[in-house]
Amino acid sequence: MIGNNVPAENRCQFAILWRYDSGVHPILHKDYIDEFCEACYELLMKLITNAAAVARSQKVERAHIYDEVSFILLISWQQLTIFHAERN
Repeated sequence: MIGNNVPAENRCQFAILWRYDSGVHPILHKDYIDEFCEACYELLMKLITNAAAVARSQKVERAHIYDEVSFILLISWQQLTIFHAERN
């Protein structure tokens, strides 16, 4: 279970009324989708920013803009690989 492996500050919980056979409807569930996307965006930005700050504090060498972009992509990818969703 995700709760055993992911710190509470990195988890979000959402509630949605499942009354349609097609699942989440883009128009009927617009508020839910907007809230979910905003929460995911904010959490990922926080994780990426924090991880980048830690890496910078460890004096990671980056001589060129390519290295900077590669570094940010690597941090982003690492954070995305630990980002999970769970169906209750």
